[in-house]
Amino acid sequence: MLQLTFVNRYTYSTEPGDINKKIGEEPRGLGGGIICQKLGGNSFKMKMFTKALTIGMGVFALSSMAFGGQINGSMGLSFLDPTQNGSDLSTSTVVGDGGFTLRNVGTGCPGSSGDFCVVPTATDFGAFTLTLPSIATGGGLIFSNATYGTFTATFGEIVSHNANFLDVYLTGTYSGLPGNGTTCGGSNPCAPSPASFRASWTFTGSLSGSGTLAAPPAGLAPEPDTMALLGTALIGVGFIRRRKT
Repeated sequence: MLQLTFVNRYTYSTEPGDINKKIGEEPRGLGGGIICQKLGGNSFKMKMFTKALTIGMGVFALSSMAFGGQINGSMGLSFLDPTQNGSDLSTSTVVGDGGFTLRNVGTGCPGSSGDFCVVPTATDFGAFTLTLPSIATGGGLIFSNATYGTFTATFGEIVSHNANFLDVYLTGTYSGLPGNGTTCGGSNPCAPSPASFRASWTFTGSLSGSGTLAAPPAGLAPEPDTMALLGTALIGVGFIRRRKT
């Protein structure tokens, strides 16, 4: 009779006709013990073997999907088919780009910096829309390229909005940026990373637009009017203090 003795010092029998016969007390831990099945042909199955195999496959899958570090860089985007749903930007509630959102052609890498340099010039990130009434939760903005990744907005705000100009700031996650041996991912994809997207549309009879993606998120610089008001306020505070002294 073949017997299996485990670290919990209990023994199970695998003798045909004596399957799962308990020789010691019921073992505890490790899922309540090991259940041995009948030897038949080339088959010898046990629950613990199945569990071990499942865990091993999971570890292999995770290792094959390993990520590199966080993204650090920026990427300029040009809107080749900017869209609005109103007669001008002040009456529009949905804006976007209708078909081609391309990586800018510019100086440097060019048009990008840091880890985003892996994205070739004029890579198309497709169409997207931004719903302004729900911009606080991202406005549904997503743009993507199957090879070079996806930006998904989860928060946003309108910086400036009038008939001829719209400026927005969004934050979210950029995922799927490939590594090339020198970028954040190395030989693996870069890790999904916090990112920001600052975009603007200008309407002067025709509509144009562009944006900049940055990871980690770029800070939102105050508008010039806001800075002017802040400067006036500080001057006023200084004047009041001088009067009191």
